[in-house]
Amino acid sequence: MKLTNRTFVLTAMLAASISLFYACSKSATGTVAPVSRVSATSSSNLDLDPTTMCGIALEAPLTAGQTIPAGSISIQNDPNNVYVTYNTSGDWKLSEVHLSIDCNTNGDCTQAKSSDLAPGKFPYKMVFNAGTAGPCDPSTGLPTSYTFVISRAELGTCTCFCVYPHAVVVRCDGSSIAETQTAWGGNVMQITNGKWYGGTNYCLQECGDLGK
Repeated sequence: MKLTNRTFVLTAMLAASISLFYACSKSATGTVAPVSRVSATSSSNLDLDPTTMCGIALEAPLTAGQTIPAGSISIQNDPNNVYVTYNTSGDWKLSEVHLSIDCNTNGDCTQAKSSDLAPGKFPYKMVFNAGTAGPCDPSTGLPTSYTFVISRAELGTCTCFCVYPHAVVVRCDGSSIAETQTAWGGNVMQITNGKWYGGTNYCLQECGDLGK
């Protein structure tokens, strides 16, 4: 009888081990590794063909240091992609660009706290390196224009978005950098703790819209 009980216990333990191993194996094989959201980005010389764009592009200011005009932001789409273009003006150049596009269902892109917008954690980003002639060189220095190309498939089923274009810009004085500023595209907005940000609402344009 003791032998029978021992055999029963050993058999039960073996069955439990096999079941646990199978469950773990099934869980491991069913796990999908997360995919990093990295945009297909372009160099500073991307030339978008206006005849392939849908509807009308959204134009918004690029503001440095809360009050300084530093250029503009352009947002547009074709059937496959959304294009967000940074263009600086005057003596300003782009040192870094960071972009977040969030699904927007109510048209309100305001943020209650600065921690909701951390440019270093934005999914789309680019840091520029100047050539040997220095950042202000007109040929090999920092760019004055840059476009993020984002697949519409990556944005899911949303048709309207809060777009938060952030940049680090530098103002050149001859061959030297005179100042460095944080810049945001879109409407400049304040947060209660004194910090600021910029953003705008953008809805996908259909190719049958007026302006095509």
